[in-house]
Amino acid sequence: EEDELLRLLKWKDADLKECIGLLRKEFNLNEKDLDSQIQALTGLGLTVTEQLNYVENALRILGFTKTFARLVLFCGHFSTSDNNPYESALDCGACGGNHGASNARALATMANNPEVRKALAKKGLNIPQDTHFIPGQQDTVTDEVILFDLED
Repeated sequence: EEDELLRLLKWKDADLKECIGLLRKEFNLNEKDLDSQIQALTGLGLTVTEQLNYVENALRILGFTKTFARLVLFCGHFSTSDNNPYESALDCGACGGNHGASNARALATMANNPEVRKALAKKGLNIPQDTHFIPGQQDTVTDEVILFDLED
């Protein structure tokens, strides 16, 4: 694998050693804490507690506290309008004209996290194992809904 990497990068062995040395120095990597350091560098960026807070607040605000369908859609919105004097209204001032796909994806991913589900159950939000959260996005002009990440 290392030989393949060197070939792809067109590096010599010394180049790889130099790169590893720079990464160790830049990210303070050491053998003792390597697993936790790699997790910190490659993780989602939010702890389970932070994910729990986002999901719990969203579910409570939306009124999802007791009965859950097998599929729950978290839907952001966007607009495909062109040359329309009402375009800014269709793109929604509340979100500054930004599309909601990334928010819907993040919330669905966190809500599907088994660790978050366990923590939610301790707070009285019991989500059935067969409930799956799906991210989507609604076009406010055509009312078309696009679903994302269905392969999960």
